[in-house]
Amino acid sequence: MKTCPACHRTVPESATVCPHAGCGKPLAQAPAGGAKKRPPPPPGKVQLAAGHATHTRAASSPTSDATSRRGPLATVALLLLLCLLVGGVYYAAVMSKSQKASEVAVQPARPSATADANKPPSSNLENKPAEAKSAGDQKHADQPEKASGTNPPAPPKLAEMTPVNKDEQAPTEVAAVTSQPLGIYSERTRPDREKWIAGVGGTPVSEQAVAGGLDWLARHQSEDGHWGPDCLGANGSRCEKAHPCQGTPGGPYEAALTGLPILAFQAGGNYYDNGKQYSENVRRGLDWLVERQGPNGEIVGSANQLAKRPGEATHYDQHYMYEHAIATFALAEACALAVALQRHPDEKYQAAAIKAVEFIESQQHNDGGWRYTPEKAYPSDASVSGWAMLALKTAKEADLPVEDTTLTRMTDFFERLADPLTGRTHYQGASYITHATTGVGMMVDEFVKHQADSDFVHLGASFLADQAETEWGTANKRQGDFYLWYNCTLAMFMAGGNDWDRWNNVIRDYVISLEVHGDGCDRGSWQPNDHWGATGGRIYTTALGVLTLEVYYRFAREKAAGAEEKGK
Repeated sequence: MKTCPACHRTVPESATVCPHAGCGKPLAQAPAGGAKKRPPPPPGKVQLAAGHATHTRAASSPTSDATSRRGPLATVALLLLLCLLVGGVYYAAVMSKSQKASEVAVQPARPSATADANKPPSSNLENKPAEAKSAGDQKHADQPEKASGTNPPAPPKLAEMTPVNKDEQAPTEVAAVTSQPLGIYSERTRPDREKWIAGVGGTPVSEQAVAGGLDWLARHQSEDGHWGPDCLGANGSRCEKAHPCQGTPGGPYEAALTGLPILAFQAGGNYYDNGKQYSENVRRGLDWLVERQGPNGEIVGSANQLAKRPGEATHYDQHYMYEHAIATFALAEACALAVALQRHPDEKYQAAAIKAVEFIESQQHNDGGWRYTPEKAYPSDASVSGWAMLALKTAKEADLPVEDTTLTRMTDFFERLADPLTGRTHYQGASYITHATTGVGMMVDEFVKHQADSDFVHLGASFLADQAETEWGTANKRQGDFYLWYNCTLAMFMAGGNDWDRWNNVIRDYVISLEVHGDGCDRGSWQPNDHWGATGGRIYTTALGVLTLEVYYRFAREKAAGAEEKGK
């Protein structure tokens, strides 16, 4: 049976015309093999207004409906992906431009040989020039390249999309490019010290002695940053109460006793701004020197009575120029190290150092040297003048203003004390008193005149080498003298040659043998029982002991520094 499409009544399957009265409409024949439903025709194109959108969705087919839902999602996804790609290109351009600007800004005139080795690992994003970066270049090293060229590249990782803070990145770039000082300070932070130190006279044992001395100095620095006799002893602020340091703590010369440890830390490569083990100790010590500075620029200890304002009378202890010159030496060297790293020194240290240099100049005597008194008519001596010389030569290295006439008068003074036949330098007039001043006279040629190979230096070196073997190279050793060892070891190292080897083989091992070991608070220090120990105390002997054993990298020899200059 089938249904008439006109009257909708049942008719026989074989009927060709509707048999019902009032109808008589022709009927379609069923096809052979059984009836099959014909699929509905596709919907025609209909133009609808925006308000008829609901009717459009109702009239569309299931396939069309799914397609219409995927279309907006695909568009949104593509837009997001495009934003990520554009962000990656922009980030790469900013990184490349920032890196180029940083490199230009901090590029040293003489880059160190180890600068590249100390740079931080490069970013995953290539630092190509911004104009060469295209979307296709933003591939990561850790993602394989797609086989199909139709797929877009992977978006940058989240870490790489972090905005660049140029102010925060600049110090990192400076530390990477100029991680090692230049010129005369180049050896202090030279890597692999344990591998090359033997070539200039050092040993692993001498380095262990230095480490112990620096540790002792760090443990005995006061809370406010200074070193002084108040730090030591049973009632001292820094000694271990169970086993305090014994012996004389020295006089109230806090400026000198603070300057010497700072010099010892800096000689080992610990600077106030390079993040080394003792950088904080250096910074605190320098801050104390700045705060202690008097109205006339002087930096002296509590044995002195400072004026309240510039121009007023000040009562100086007899050792005031020793103190001030040593403190100035430490401040000026902090500035010189920054200049060697091609950075601007801390402004407060630079300002204090300038005032301190001016005070040294104001105290220069009529004969061109310095002495225990501000009375300029009094004759000077080579010992006090030696510390002033080291402070002024360092000020020059720091680009601080120093009057040419000051240096000329100073060198003339030392020339008058020099004995050209023996290489020795008198203490005062025709008096020798100590061999330490022979080392001072040699350093004038080496550091001020830049004549480390002069006949005068060679004569002095030969004399001192003989003295070392005679006075400390036998079983019957003369009393220790850290002041002499400090001055002469530095002068002898700069001279070099066979005489240096003779001196070093004796003095190095003897100084090492005198260091205190054990579990007491004094471990790592040197006893204050040498020639000047009662005045300087344990801080004085320990700082000079450390400085003596740091000579192998404290200053580069002039020949080596010159060769480095030419090579770069």
